[in-house]
Amino acid sequence: MDNYSIVAVLVGGVAFFALGAIWYTALFRKPWAADMGITFAEGEGPQAPPVTTMAVSVLIGFVLAGVIEYFTRDAGAGHGAKAGLAVGIAIAALMGQNALYDSKPPRLWVINAGYPLLGAVVVGVVCGLI
Repeated sequence: MDNYSIVAVLVGGVAFFALGAIWYTALFRKPWAADMGITFAEGEGPQAPPVTTMAVSVLIGFVLAGVIEYFTRDAGAGHGAKAGLAVGIAIAALMGQNALYDSKPPRLWVINAGYPLLGAVVVGVVCGLI
């Protein structure tokens, strides 16, 4: 595996996880919670997920970064962004297929699918640069 970078996978996986933390707390916490039917008491924020949930989320980020790194290697940020976009579109499309059968608002699919779509592009840029 010429130029396959474990460092890129690790950094990309952490970047993907960090984006998710920002995505579901600072950016889309309220609309996501509303569409999921989750209510918070006045002044209460979301509870921290269990350690196992966080560990699995990080592991998923590493898997995603590993796949994108396989296609990107050190080909540059532009190539990485394109590879990430292709992977992100595939994930979003699959999530959209599931959303067709869900009783949740379409906005929830946009929020949930937007995260791996943008996250895969970020991972691609990281993998292309490292």
